[in-house]
Amino acid sequence: MTSPQAQNPSGGKTRRGTRGRLRAAVLLLAVASFCFAALAARFACEVRHARGEEYLERGNHGLAAQELELAAQNPMAGPEVGRSLGDAYLGLAEPGMKAGSPRAWCEKARDAYARAVEANPLDPVPVFGLARSLARLEDLDAREKRRPGRPALPYYQRAIELRPNGIYYHWTLARYLHWKGNTVLLTAILENLARIYPAAVIALPGEPFWSPPAKEAATRGLGAALKKGVFTPDAHRALSTLSEAEGDYTNAARHFADCLQSSVHKIPTAAEKLRLGGLLLKAGDTARAEDIFLEVLAKTAARRESIRNMMGTYREARRIKDFPRLWERARQGMQISGDAELCVVEAWLEAGETGLAEEILARVQSKNPTHGGWALVAAAAERHRDFRGMEAAAREALAVLPCNRSYLLLLARALQAQGRHQEALRQTTLAMEKFSKPEHWLSVFRGRIYLDLNMPGEALADFRQAALLAPDNPVYFALAGRASLLLGDYAQAETYYGKAALLAPENAGYREERDRAKAAQANGADKGRG
Repeated sequence: MTSPQAQNPSGGKTRRGTRGRLRAAVLLLAVASFCFAALAARFACEVRHARGEEYLERGNHGLAAQELELAAQNPMAGPEVGRSLGDAYLGLAEPGMKAGSPRAWCEKARDAYARAVEANPLDPVPVFGLARSLARLEDLDAREKRRPGRPALPYYQRAIELRPNGIYYHWTLARYLHWKGNTVLLTAILENLARIYPAAVIALPGEPFWSPPAKEAATRGLGAALKKGVFTPDAHRALSTLSEAEGDYTNAARHFADCLQSSVHKIPTAAEKLRLGGLLLKAGDTARAEDIFLEVLAKTAARRESIRNMMGTYREARRIKDFPRLWERARQGMQISGDAELCVVEAWLEAGETGLAEEILARVQSKNPTHGGWALVAAAAERHRDFRGMEAAAREALAVLPCNRSYLLLLARALQAQGRHQEALRQTTLAMEKFSKPEHWLSVFRGRIYLDLNMPGEALADFRQAALLAPDNPVYFALAGRASLLLGDYAQAETYYGKAALLAPENAGYREERDRAKAAQANGADKGRG
């Protein structure tokens, strides 16, 4: 009898094939299970990381640290988790945070960043974070008079090597070097910052490390940027800003003109042209400034607003007397509305040319009287000491805008000049109610009215308010001293006149009043003892 294998020689092969397929299926399932577990772990890590990042963006460093710590425990966590965890810890170490010891959080941040750097040494972000945490620990060591630990400088330098165009990295290192007193490296960093990103220089003067050597370094960097053609318009703009800060308006105007000319893909705005015109005015080149202003006026639809802005530019450049000449040229070449002419009237009044101002004003008001025109009529009348005419014009302006605080004050000044103090007080109080916050000059104006009304107590309250709002003004303290004298409070008068004398030591009158109050106080004490 033959065996089953002999009868079916392929049966053994079939069973062996089935066992092989089963083994392959089991292996595949094992691999799939492993991959699924790995993917699930990776997914869970990513979710917690994303949640921690969201908390960081909201500024909730405590919750961010909790989520990121759990993410860091995941075997699938990458170096970016440690980097974010360091950010959370460093945020908890910030002043004002009530989450424990700043040193402990800084040390945790240092360790988290160090692990991230070890996992990926070519990522500049954790290297920079490590530098920040070490710098904070250096600061704490100095405050607590401890032996200094690992310095932050090599890690700042390494972060910049990895990201050579990192603006924030350069800026932070500059602050660190200023704190450490390393002027050599500080100037080198500032020069490099100006070279790679000239626009940053405009904000540098507000930094504590800004100094003449820092400015020289930034200027060298800007020069290098111009030679290489790197951000040429920004470099010229920065040089213009630095020159203007030094009062070198000629170079400021030249660089700003070069800035506008080198911006080939951008048409200069009206505001930029006004700025160039203002620099030229300050440099004394009024002819070129006028040409630029006329070009702006010819192209703008908001001519009245532009003329007012230009008048402000002339005022800032202390050349308000030259503004009417611009207006004359503008009037010859284009149509100017009556409202715009009022700007010229205001300029002429400031320049003391009341005759020309009143001539234009009369013509404009006869054609189309406006409340702004009446306000200027009142201002012109005040210059002539025609206080009745000033009152009449102010009332005309108030008839159109009864709640305008400027017009209320015009009327108050007219009434005060006529000796009608009670009415002036009422109008001044109405005007003060229209201001969103107290103004020191307005409190002084009303305080003087109270003095004229023989109300020294109310006057003192206003003068105190003014001194509180402007504590560097000696006049306000002197007025408070005067009101105190009228109230018979010699001790308080001595105090206020003493403060005025300290603020203005050259004013002999303040010292005399202080001594007079002191003597009156001593006489009163002697009489009391007698």
